[in-house]
Amino acid sequence: MNSSQTNPVTPFLQRLFGRIDYERQVPDSAKNFDLSKMHGLMQRLGNPENKTSVLHVAGTKGKGSVCVMLGACLSAAGIKTGVYTSPHLETIHQRMAIDGQLITDAQMVAAFERIDQRVQEFDKALAAEGKQPVSFFEYTTALAFDFFAAEQCDVVVLETGLGGRLDSTNVCQPDVCVITNISRDHTRILGDTLEEIAGEKAGIIKPSVPVVSGVTDSPSREVIAGVANKRGCDFYLRNSAFEIDDSIAGEPFSFRMTSGAVESRIANLQLKMPGSHQRSNASLAIATLMLLRAKGWAIDDDAIRTGLSTASLPGRIEIVGSAPTVLMDMAHNPASVKALAELLQEDLPEWKLAKERVLVFGTTRDKDCQKMLEQIIPLFDRVIFTKYKNNPRGLSVAKLRNIAAPIIDAWNAKGKTISVETNEDPVEAWRLAATQPDEKQFICVAGSAFLIAEVRPAVLAFVEQN
Repeated sequence: MNSSQTNPVTPFLQRLFGRIDYERQVPDSAKNFDLSKMHGLMQRLGNPENKTSVLHVAGTKGKGSVCVMLGACLSAAGIKTGVYTSPHLETIHQRMAIDGQLITDAQMVAAFERIDQRVQEFDKALAAEGKQPVSFFEYTTALAFDFFAAEQCDVVVLETGLGGRLDSTNVCQPDVCVITNISRDHTRILGDTLEEIAGEKAGIIKPSVPVVSGVTDSPSREVIAGVANKRGCDFYLRNSAFEIDDSIAGEPFSFRMTSGAVESRIANLQLKMPGSHQRSNASLAIATLMLLRAKGWAIDDDAIRTGLSTASLPGRIEIVGSAPTVLMDMAHNPASVKALAELLQEDLPEWKLAKERVLVFGTTRDKDCQKMLEQIIPLFDRVIFTKYKNNPRGLSVAKLRNIAAPIIDAWNAKGKTISVETNEDPVEAWRLAATQPDEKQFICVAGSAFLIAEVRPAVLAFVEQN
């Protein structure tokens, strides 16, 4: 994708990135979010969100993985499938793909040209009412809806950006709603309690639309189930209506669904993305596909096997290289860091056999950094703190080091030696980690999608050269 100034997509992207971006600066409350604006924008664009079937996915973590698994399986079944995820890493094109192919510059220009004038006219109408213009995520979501409709996709898999109830994607009318799990994140927007956060995620549930839920912990489970019941939805809960077997890490596993008229079993499944949490994510994707199959969609077992064995997402448990082995993961809250820690200890022989384990870590100011570090620091010999450059929400290396100090002191007092270094530049922090590459070295880069976005090109270039 050409990024030069002569590229016709460049002026559109420059204007788009100049819009209010709540991914870069999260507001203090939900008062900045109002779906009426998104509904108004969709009406001006001819309601492209209604021109395809939709699978809508929300949750605190795992929703991006579920989306790409669904997309890969549906594409393998010969169903033209659009997938919309966020945030992107190196390029905005990564947010929109059809059958695994990212939107091209030419397709993006065409989509911009179809909607940009009408968006600007809507901005003027909003300003006349004293309202904020269309935000970055609202515009990007509208662009995706238009792109998928113009390309005549059969189905679109939508990942929510933030929450669910007031998320820009929530203007859709889905065939199935999926909620992956609930944990504390974005509390200033979604609420301080798990019940409040669950209520916001459950906001994607539409009347009489089936709900697939991976929310098995109380009290969140009851909140999701209660909303589904109130809205007359068939409700499918992981480990109740469907489940996977207790497979050995990295080995084939089976899926079983027994709920009413939907009964099925699929054996010999394997994932490209490792970890027990990814097997749980896969169960949600498969259950969703089973519901579609029950509605008459032509999705056979082989398509599901193929899709799961090929589905991947840059920056989500992405393992590259062998000297050293490098794992990049967007783990950005205590729940996702816990999943990463479990993966390292249970599923990755490269970590277990490493003679030196190095963590490069940077995160966001509004995260529970202490709980994240308590779980991840003890698994490493060296810790390098850094701060990403291209987003103002980054936590300073000084604060990271201060938060980590008592954790490291406590472990060192027990006889474990953990060294700490800092570097303000994330790419230089990565290079510091890999100064003496060795096949027995294991490097993990984690803490934020924004950190992975800045470091990943350098990591991939290093791996290619070595």
